[in-house]
Amino acid sequence: MAAEGSGRLRRAITATTEKAGRTFEDMKQTGERNLLSESLRNIFGFFYVILRFFLKVGILVIGLGLIFYLIYVWGFSGVLGAGATHAQVAAESGIVPFLKSLGLEKLTPSGALQASSFNAEVEKNAENSELGLRITKLEPFGKIFSGEPIEIIGTLKAASPTDNMEIEVSCSLDDYSGEKLIEAEVLATGAERNRVIIQKDQNEIIQATCYFPKGINVDEDEDQFFTAKKVTMYTSYNFKTAATHKVYTLAKEEKLAYLKRGIDSKGIFDEAGIKDPLLTYDGKIRSKYTYGPIALAIATEQSQPLTEDTTYIFKVGLTSNSDWHGNIKSLQDLEIQVPHYFTLQGDPGFIEDDRSQCAFSNTGNTIEDSNSNGDPYHYKVYKLRDSELNQMNADCSVSGLKDSPLTRQDCIEIFKQRPFRCKFKIENHAPPTLQWDEIRAIARYNYETEMSKAINIIKIPEGYKTPAQRIEEKREEAVDYLSTTA
Repeated sequence: MAAEGSGRLRRAITATTEKAGRTFEDMKQTGERNLLSESLRNIFGFFYVILRFFLKVGILVIGLGLIFYLIYVWGFSGVLGAGATHAQVAAESGIVPFLKSLGLEKLTPSGALQASSFNAEVEKNAENSELGLRITKLEPFGKIFSGEPIEIIGTLKAASPTDNMEIEVSCSLDDYSGEKLIEAEVLATGAERNRVIIQKDQNEIIQATCYFPKGINVDEDEDQFFTAKKVTMYTSYNFKTAATHKVYTLAKEEKLAYLKRGIDSKGIFDEAGIKDPLLTYDGKIRSKYTYGPIALAIATEQSQPLTEDTTYIFKVGLTSNSDWHGNIKSLQDLEIQVPHYFTLQGDPGFIEDDRSQCAFSNTGNTIEDSNSNGDPYHYKVYKLRDSELNQMNADCSVSGLKDSPLTRQDCIEIFKQRPFRCKFKIENHAPPTLQWDEIRAIARYNYETEMSKAINIIKIPEGYKTPAQRIEEKREEAVDYLSTTA
């Protein structure tokens, strides 16, 4: 019993000692953690105080910057702005990045872009694939038999955003012994023979028929049951395409300062925070045009921004869109509108040279407009020179090229798909901060498009009577019957 009691006593003492040891260790570890936490709080607390200080200073600087920025915009943007399309940097970049790596960047004036009616038209119709005229279907009225009249039906879809569209329709049939070009009959409200006018801002689906009364005779000696011939429907119509091309401007000394710092043209846009979808990697700007049969492109092939007292070149090109089957039949006029502070080659004050001539001449007219603050400004209007217009309207038809070595495609590529160039300068207007205006273009032209289809002309088997022959036979029988019973 004594031995058993002694054992229990030793176990109790051991357990107590171990518990006490663990408690001491726990207390020691807790104390070390508390000491570490206190040290960390002291260290990070110092940085926290510094962070709060700089945060407050930053908020104060940004707040003051925004106040001065708004004062600058409200007070001076009307003076510096060249028009509704004088878009300042922040209008498209969202937030004006006016903090440089060291110190403050120049405040860049910016107002919400108030698009002019011209710019709004281009923006609205740049992706509008419904514009223009398309022949969507061409088919015979019914079965076509040898020697019988042929009627062809065409379905046309037309839409014009700004001008009335006058449409003219005709057809041709291979190996037809009658007229080579047959006037169609347009089936639409207000149509007169083969012509109809579609009012502006309207979408219409109309039809037109072409009638070949003599038909096509299939050679009786042919072994084939039918022969195939090509029928073509032609449409010509007036249309207008408009285009805009952004021109960013900056004072020469400002751009030179960027270049000396190793910042290229594209880098200037990056510094300003401009994310323009029309800006390319090398600082050039793509143009935008209303959808239609013709692609109207404007280009300044130098890197932007442009500066004052420097000679630049812009070009304007007209080419058929790849998804349209046709060509320009005639160009009525090609108009260019440039900001009033642009001086073009041929204008007073532009030093001429004998190496080239501007494709456009000054009409002396202006287009009045106003900017986002209601301040007036204007564009100068230029027209394509008559000599250029005459070449553009060269007769590329088969009859017009009868005695020429040129093919029709050669003629189109040489005369109707060509660029028009002009040198220009920006006179004493480039601002100390980035802003933009635009070069505008309007082309009015007649466009011709066509659609062809192979039709089968069936040879009548011996003893077979066509529906037309059976009807005629029934009519004759009825006449005979009435004459005998009268």
